[in-house]
Amino acid sequence: MKHLKEVLEIAEATRAKVEADKASKNKRRKMIEAKVAKAKKKAECQIMEVEGLTVEAFKTSLEFTEIKVQFDREAFEAWQEVCHQKIADRHSKWDLSFLDDEEGDDPPMVVEPSTVEEPLSGLVADEVCLETLEKDASRAKKNAAEAERKLLKMKKSYEEVLVEIKYWRSTI
Repeated sequence: MKHLKEVLEIAEATRAKVEADKASKNKRRKMIEAKVAKAKKKAECQIMEVEGLTVEAFKTSLEFTEIKVQFDREAFEAWQEVCHQKIADRHSKWDLSFLDDEEGDDPPMVVEPSTVEEPLSGLVADEVCLETLEKDASRAKKNAAEAERKLLKMKKSYEEVLVEIKYWRSTI
């Protein structure tokens, strides 16, 4: 019996040691997981900071300035074409051939980054054209709304006619 008590005590001591080791390993695993999570969060913050710095650097680059200038040029030319078309539509008797851009007329414009951000002056004609376009757009919206009302009224009348036709066909 003594021998069984000793074996039982050894087994319990071993079990207690195993549980302590298990608790220690769990505690260590949790500490490591916390360190990994902290390192991931720090890395994400650093990546976000680098991304922000990269965007800021690109915004101040000559390449981005050239992209903005090209976009502005294309937008200006598109609006200019719309204005020319509006003028031509309203004043068909006028000779507007001087507005046509012929190849080689103007040398390519070189833009320095420092001049891009300066406000442009003398755009009164463009503002007038824009106001005219806004008025035309407003008028077109009103006309479209009126046309939609008329269309709905016609559709309703058409449906009423169809009902009448069905009624008269059924009485024949």
